[in-house]
Amino acid sequence: MLHPTLLAELLDDEVSIAAERLGQRAEDLQHDGRFVRCRVTGGTGLRLWLRLWLRLDAANYDGEPCRLDVCDNTGGTAEAAAWPPGMAYGTHPVHRRPWVCARFLSRCGVLKSGLGP
Repeated sequence: MLHPTLLAELLDDEVSIAAERLGQRAEDLQHDGRFVRCRVTGGTGLRLWLRLWLRLDAANYDGEPCRLDVCDNTGGTAEAAAWPPGMAYGTHPVHRRPWVCARFLSRCGVLKSGLGP
């Protein structure tokens, strides 16, 4: 596990790069030393997600991928139906919570890796 000061410095860099790449799509992009948060600004029809946040949990930043959740203002994970369309792959059969695939993040330009099309 990384020292909290080092983790905060790494997240400073990550947030800076993400803000540059995502521009206005990354409204209120911030981190608190563990969680990276970004306001969800999309919406279709009557459904708006202005009260929801994308949250990446970077607690184990140096050992495993960040966990992604769509959260409400209280920090609770929203149900899969409340996530932006196409993001949640449903409820995970083991963890019993909504989940997202790394390929989705790659398609959105959030995750750059060796994943193929």
